[in-house]
This record gives sequence, structure tokens and C-alpha cells, in this order.
Amino acid sequence: MIDQLNTLIKPSLSNEIEAWLAEGNSITYLSTSKTQKEDKSFNNRPIKPAKNEKYQRDVKHRATRPEQQAKWSDVLVLKNWLEAKVGRMEALGKEVNLNPAYLSQIKNSKRKCSKERMAELLEATKRVELTELVVKYCGEKQ
Repeated sequence: MIDQLNTLIKPSLSNEIEAWLAEGNSITYLSTSKTQKEDKSFNNRPIKPAKNEKYQRDVKHRATRPEQQAKWSDVLVLKNWLEAKVGRMEALGKEVNLNPAYLSQIKNSKRKCSKERMAELLEATKRVELTELVVKYCGEKQ
């Protein structure tokens, strides 16, 4: 039935296709996979990056097992350092690119902290102290 329909629409269609193939052309099929639009979303609009990209961190800093977690004594040192002066939590958060609320959760033992992150935080406390000294004695921040 399809052949009859094709002959009704255009009787010499198969002859034209054979001539086209004889010229060196070939029939190809377009792929219907999503590889053509990997970086596009609905209506060919580009995909927007995540909103809070500033505070996103690697998965390596998550402490799921007890041997990966920081020592309680290190957490107490950080807690005492943060409570010593007003504004240190915000300064430390800016230094290590973390949200101050996250630091507050570590300080109040609401969230666990990994050994790597604790080492990073303790190093950053020294840098924050240096900037505090510069501001105290020079009166200006570098």
C-alpha cells in the first residue's frame, strides 16, 4: 500500500533516489540522542550555574566516620578563638570562603568537621590574627 501511495504522490521518486545515490551521495540518519544539546535546557536556553556557588565545597571535607572527624580538643581551640573577639567568625569565613553559619555549627557541635578542614581553619586563624594586628597597629587593612 505504501508503494502505491508513493507512486500516486510522485511516480518517479525511486528513480530520482537511485540517481542521487549513483552520484556518490549516501543516506544518513540523524541521531536523536541528547548529545547535541548537552549545554542547553528547555527552549535552547543555556543552563544557569548553581546559585550559591560561592559556598559550595568539595565532598572530601565531609567527615562521615569517626576516624575522619577532627579532635574535640581542636574544636574547643577553635571555639575559644572565635569567642575571644567579636567579628572573628565573619573574618574567618571570608578567609576560607565558608559561610559563618557553618562555622557557628562547628563551634556549637551541631555539625561535624573533618581533620582536613580543621587544619585549614586553624591555619586561617593565624592569618586572621595577623590582619587583626595590622589593623590594630597601622589602622588600615592590607
